[in-house]
Amino acid sequence: MNFDNLMKLMGRLDVEGKERFGVALSSFFGELFSPEEFLEKESLDLDAFEDAVGADIFRPLFMSAVEFFLSNEYPDTFTSWNAIDFLLKKRGVLFSAEDAIYLKGLRNSYMSLYEVVDVQLDKGLIVRDLLDEKLPPLFIREKRGTHYICQWDLLGGRVVRTPSDNLFAGGFLPLSRESASEAKGVIQRITSVMTSKENLALFQGTTKDPILLIKKMWTKEISQIWFTERLKRKQPMTLLNYERDPLQFYTLEFPLKKPVAEIVKLLDGLPQLFSRDLEGIRYAWIWPLQEEGETRLPKKQDHGNVQILDTVLTDENGKTCRYRAELKIEGQKLIVDVNSEKRANDMEEFLQTHLASLIEAPSRILHELSPKKNRKSTSKGSSSGLSLKEEEKLMAQFFEQHYRGWLDSPLPSLKGKSPRQAIKTKTGREKVINLLKDFVNAELRSVKQGIKKEPYNFDWMFTELGAEKHLL
Repeated sequence: MNFDNLMKLMGRLDVEGKERFGVALSSFFGELFSPEEFLEKESLDLDAFEDAVGADIFRPLFMSAVEFFLSNEYPDTFTSWNAIDFLLKKRGVLFSAEDAIYLKGLRNSYMSLYEVVDVQLDKGLIVRDLLDEKLPPLFIREKRGTHYICQWDLLGGRVVRTPSDNLFAGGFLPLSRESASEAKGVIQRITSVMTSKENLALFQGTTKDPILLIKKMWTKEISQIWFTERLKRKQPMTLLNYERDPLQFYTLEFPLKKPVAEIVKLLDGLPQLFSRDLEGIRYAWIWPLQEEGETRLPKKQDHGNVQILDTVLTDENGKTCRYRAELKIEGQKLIVDVNSEKRANDMEEFLQTHLASLIEAPSRILHELSPKKNRKSTSKGSSSGLSLKEEEKLMAQFFEQHYRGWLDSPLPSLKGKSPRQAIKTKTGREKVINLLKDFVNAELRSVKQGIKKEPYNFDWMFTELGAEKHLL
């Protein structure tokens, strides 16, 4: 039964039932925000709320609130009252057998936290319950959702169990790993208190299943955390390099005015540069970002949707270093690749200072992070640059270098340990695996959103860290 049909059921309630529905909605939304600005004559103005937060936030919350009302029990004179029980008893002849089965499943459902283990396109999802980890993974029949839900997504979802299928109800709420962890902690603490003998005794006279009634309250906690997170995520992700400059890929091309041998001799003599082996290139150098032995960590982000990336070189012994620029000579050009506008400016100034009589002014190419045609920089000239295929190859090489170096980089989220070090302990292993899951999830999402054609394959990282057997 789709959500529009569920809403039509509200019209079949009696006067008292409709009043209960209005009170339930006001209570549900009132716990999410300060309701005064959305109150009109002591009733909740849902249109004003939707205008304030946007339909993309309002609709999932509204669906969750309606399903919460339909499944929840409310005190009555001698026992408890439920909307679905009322509708099936008073209006049951108006429902098809299939709809009646669905409503009974919805009646006994509750929202929990789920991690998507696998996505089978046009068929369904395999999920595991994060609030009851003893339960085996569950198959959910779903078609439309498989086109945008990705492996390792985290969802606040209501599973409707029927004799033939498990289905997701309409209101499910995607969460970040951090928010899902927060929701899990809050729910576990509240549930521990509510399921004490003293509190359970309070429910015995009004419901046959006090535990189920308590679980139905989880919807409010999950919805509140989802709502808070969505408001914070209005801004798109910001990619920064290690020096916290916006991540932008630039190529500088300096035409040579003197013989190559003369340029090579001078570059070899600069203490900032180190010669490196690069397949198919005779002369190449890097400028390391930091001195050997330094363990400077990126600054911790206090807020915002930010990811830190940088160029990393790994030698044959597995040793890594970050570098601010890569230089190479191809034909009669000195070519410099960097990953921020600031580094591009710094390298241009540096090389024009030290090679002033040997090179000409450079052309500058800005490579987009999305698969669009290179656009020319508005300053200091430009050239057409790389083809789309060459850009994709460049990006693949960058991410390969970055993630190779990431394995041995100390991370604040791992208390200064590298992933390779942290995975040796139980707590560290869970954190590392969650980071890897988030990497995979982001790649799959980029593909489904049409940003990339193929996801980066992280299987080698799971294998290298020995993490495959600990995924669930």
